[in-house]
Amino acid sequence: MADVLDLLLELVEAYTDVDLERDFMEYLDGKFLMSVEEFDAASIEEDPLEETVNAVAMLSYLPEAEAQLGETLEDFSDFLEDEAPIDVDSEDVGADNDAEIFRADLFGIETDYAPGYVLNDGYLVFGTTEDALENAVAAQAGYEENLASLDEYQRAVGALPGDSQLLVWLDLQRIVAELDAEDMDMTDDDFEALEESLGSLAIVSSVNEELIRVGLAITFFPE
Repeated sequence: MADVLDLLLELVEAYTDVDLERDFMEYLDGKFLMSVEEFDAASIEEDPLEETVNAVAMLSYLPEAEAQLGETLEDFSDFLEDEAPIDVDSEDVGADNDAEIFRADLFGIETDYAPGYVLNDGYLVFGTTEDALENAVAAQAGYEENLASLDEYQRAVGALPGDSQLLVWLDLQRIVAELDAEDMDMTDDDFEALEESLGSLAIVSSVNEELIRVGLAITFFPE
């Protein structure tokens, strides 16, 4: 795997003139967050390009390295714009910096997917759509609901150790709401009882030289 990684890094540098270790990873601070907003599964199944899923991945970076990281990302953007059928637009999503949005030519296929990135408040935010970036920035600023403000999140995470290296949280009630009683081979009454009783699921894990520790908490009967 180390040889494969070395080869990948060399290929990226050969094609883009960007040394990922020196010009990208060196500027990161070690935190990674990923979030998927609620979506209509049925609509996406019917038209996956028309109905989009807003998702973001966030990497923390060293505050003093923001300018250098921005230059590296700009080099990648220039490379994609020169070598692929992609237009790169700068858009204001309410962040400290403008977002860079990638609009691809999919041979005439229309879609609301326009992935992009923005540097904001110590995080490099990648989003599947411009709306996803706007929502993430608003949550960072406290203008939109975030996990810390959700009772079910606090109930689940509060029951687990706080010194974990990985945290996963799922809103089970919302997930079940997107399912169908027939698909789960359940009666309507049983399905309704399941939906009303389930709360959320939280998983944490930590690793040291000797052990991998995993903790799990499930909440029921959310208010």
